[in-house]
Amino acid sequence: MTVAALGNKLSVPRGFRDILPAEARLREAITSRVQAVFDLWGYDPVETPTLEFADILKGERGIESASFRLLDSEGALLCLRPDVTLPIARLVAMRLAPLSDPLRLRYRQTVFREEAALRGQSRSFTQLGVEYIGESGVLADTEVLLLLGESLEAAGVEGFTVAFCDVSILQALLSACIANGGGTPDWAERVLAACHRNDFVEVDKLAAAPGLDKGFGQALSVFIHLEGGSELVEELRGLLSPLLAPADLAMLNDLEATAHMVEDLGPHGVYRIDSSVMSAFSYYTGLVAAAYAPGVGTPLARGGRYDSTLAAFGPAGPAAGFALNLERIVAQVMQAEHGSAGQSPYAWAAELARQSEAQTIRVGSLDGQGADAVGFCPGKPGKAAAGAAPDLAMAAAGAAPDLAGSIRAAFGLASERRLQGQRVIVRGAANE
Repeated sequence: MTVAALGNKLSVPRGFRDILPAEARLREAITSRVQAVFDLWGYDPVETPTLEFADILKGERGIESASFRLLDSEGALLCLRPDVTLPIARLVAMRLAPLSDPLRLRYRQTVFREEAALRGQSRSFTQLGVEYIGESGVLADTEVLLLLGESLEAAGVEGFTVAFCDVSILQALLSACIANGGGTPDWAERVLAACHRNDFVEVDKLAAAPGLDKGFGQALSVFIHLEGGSELVEELRGLLSPLLAPADLAMLNDLEATAHMVEDLGPHGVYRIDSSVMSAFSYYTGLVAAAYAPGVGTPLARGGRYDSTLAAFGPAGPAAGFALNLERIVAQVMQAEHGSAGQSPYAWAAELARQSEAQTIRVGSLDGQGADAVGFCPGKPGKAAAGAAPDLAMAAAGAAPDLAGSIRAAFGLASERRLQGQRVIVRGAANE
């Protein structure tokens, strides 16, 4: 049989691809390091089925229309999972509820999304992610953002930026505009859809729609383009105070506190408030985040808070998480300095395996009361920052129970970390 006669037998479906040994080695190395970071923060592995009932996606803007659908032999409408957050919410409701303690879950799973042929995008990619279920507030949001930065650092991503904001700010502004500024529910849905597409030109057009109060329209147009550090929150207060009720402005206090913490404790990347990351799935209710790096034009990771999602499957509860796109991370790593000098994926994978120092995890001082941060670094001797509690200076394997209590008492951590077999580093201004 000739090559021409073989036709599709020598190709794969559009948007799918083979992964050759060199890249597969690099993917394994990155996955191993990221999962080690997740594990050190206390996240347990879970897996969900490749196929779910299509009803799991009902009403989810941005996901439902992107799913692959099929009928099984019994006539049930199924979908290939286009997302992992919703299946994990279902898993928690079916298998783990009611919760007596918060859950920290991690995963490595392939997702499938239908894309138009003209867009030329992958229709299958691998997500490395976490879900923190059962906790809300500043401490939980800070943990998710710090863990996102730590995982990017462990993956070998250089020069990354974690952009974050609170989608409830936009939701409150749109609701106030419907109530007092001439907006309609259909108009608000169009704004949210444009944000999801990253079409901010369309948002600006909608902000200038006839019949819309100019004050609300101008505030929307300004808000969606704002970015900066924790100092940006004061600008947001000035922009929104004339338009929102005092109760609606309380969310800015949490955003400001979270921004201060991640700026103080985050790894060697940039953390910034960025209103443009409102482009997110409809289930997000608070924190939204995206991670970027040089050389890749699309986000390496996305995530946020989805406090209303669990109620669709069982008992209600708060939850937040993120997912890294493994393919984009591999592309960024290979385009960065390490790969541009001709280093092969094999060599770069070996280099990643040697860089144990990058696995340091900073998890301390989440109560905002001090400058010290606690981290775990396998096999490394502990160091104590000035003023750190003496019993945290070093802890050998086997001291985990007492150490966990000491860390919670000294730094007010949100929850216990897994310390078994690890040494402890206490970092602060004195030795950063």
